[in-house]
Parts: sequence; C-alpha cells; structure tokens
Amino acid sequence: MVYDGSEDDTAARITRLPGICCLRQRHMGQGAPRNLGLSYARGDYLATLDSDDLWNPDFLERAISALEELEADVICCNFHSLAPDLTPDSFLERERAYMM
Repeated sequence: MVYDGSEDDTAARITRLPGICCLRQRHMGQGAPRNLGLSYARGDYLATLDSDDLWNPDFLERAISALEELEADVICCNFHSLAPDLTPDSFLERERAYMM
C-alpha cells in the first residue's frame, strides 16, 4: 500500500493486516505512488485499487481467470461510477457511444 499524503487513519488500520507493507510519501498525484508501489511489488499478479474505488467481491478471481484463459499479460477492466445525481455511469459504454 502506498500512503500518498493522506491524512486519514487508513495506514494505521491497514498495517495491522498480515502481509501488508505500507509505504509513505508526500502527496505527489497518481503516477508517483503507482510507480513507487510497482517498484516494491512482488508476485505473479498486480492489481491497483485507489482509495475512492471499490471492487466487486469476485473481481480478482474473474481478472485472474481472464488473464490465464486469454494467456494475456495485461487486462483492462470497465468501471462504473455514480454521477452526482446517482445515475450509474460506465466508462466503456460512454466510449462506445462516442465512437459510433
């Protein structure tokens, strides 16, 4: 986990979990903490999750299955967000509509 200048108590809660390494740095935007995290990452798979994101409970299982089934090195996933009026919004659906 990269703690990018946040001022909440996430780091204190996360570091109590086994196997979690917490790296701290001053706030530097999105790229810097990702690069720092990548430089420390170990293992067969890497997934990113920002503090304002949520994964579906089966996300990692489905992502790894897709990687293995497709024999791919990387996958890109859709995301859904809630607009200010709480209307669901999907990035890929917007891109598809834009391309048509």
